[in-house]
Amino acid sequence: MADHPTAARACLVDGLVAGPEALEIRDVTIRAFARLLDAFQRHDPDSVGPTALVSEATVGGIYAIVIRRIRDGEARSLPRLGSSLAPLLLSPIVGYPQAQRELASIATL
Repeated sequence: MADHPTAARACLVDGLVAGPEALEIRDVTIRAFARLLDAFQRHDPDSVGPTALVSEATVGGIYAIVIRRIRDGEARSLPRLGSSLAPLLLSPIVGYPQAQRELASIATL
């Protein structure tokens, strides 16, 4: 997305005005990523246990952040958001403090 901001905008921002089918594709994608978070939670005995709604809200929130950056012409800033958004993605599974620790340990590998 950062390397192709015009295409990212066309697909993720402008595509939303394409009608109900485009919105359904977006919604299906968000739900699929939310189910992925739920699957991780089920396999982690130490998980803080997100509900399906928490997972969907987490994915939807990250999606909204990405879309806003693209819409505002800031697509090139997206790679820099990874270190901030990754803990948000993991926090429903292990909690925010543990997500930060896990990601910090990966960064030092």
